[in-house]
Amino acid sequence: MPSYHIDLVTILRILSEQSGELHAHVKNIPGLRERCQVHITFTKGKVTSCVIELRGNPLYSGESAFRLLQAMGDLDWDYSPIVQSSPAISALSPSLQPEQPMYERSPVHVRSEESPYHMPGASIMPTDIPQRLRLIERQEFITWHRALRSVYNLIDEKKSIEEIARLLSFPSERTVECISYLLARRAITLQARSQQNSFSPYRLPPGSF
Repeated sequence: MPSYHIDLVTILRILSEQSGELHAHVKNIPGLRERCQVHITFTKGKVTSCVIELRGNPLYSGESAFRLLQAMGDLDWDYSPIVQSSPAISALSPSLQPEQPMYERSPVHVRSEESPYHMPGASIMPTDIPQRLRLIERQEFITWHRALRSVYNLIDEKKSIEEIARLLSFPSERTVECISYLLARRAITLQARSQQNSFSPYRLPPGSF
């Protein structure tokens, strides 16, 4: 069963054309010290069931459970897809992942006379906002260089490239190397700041629950 370390809103957005189940174990439930189990079912991105339970006894369900999980940020999710009869390609298909060497073996070298935000075939602006495009399995994630994992973990569709670099105290060139690698792996895309401002906060799709 594939496992992913990601926040609930992003995983549902990436799987908006899929149907299946998500499972996780969570801590820090108000008033409890034990780990609780999470079960979510969704159809084409619409959440049909969301339950947080302890030893089989429901504690939270529906939108209250969803909001609590949303506030927890990144969690370790197990995803079980529901196989559709149509031959649609899964968003998680390995065939969509380009063959690339590991990050530490293939850094992007930036010439000093050029802007650190200009890459061959692409223009990366410091104000651009990275957005996650696909799920990264934990087996792939743990093979990444520490700097790459740090950059990826801060991608939340709100922070710009320069803000990520500032939070990590990274040189701009190093941050751009990580962003360029993630772009090449089709793990993220970039949104201009002016376009990002037009986005509204995440809301559950109509028909959820």
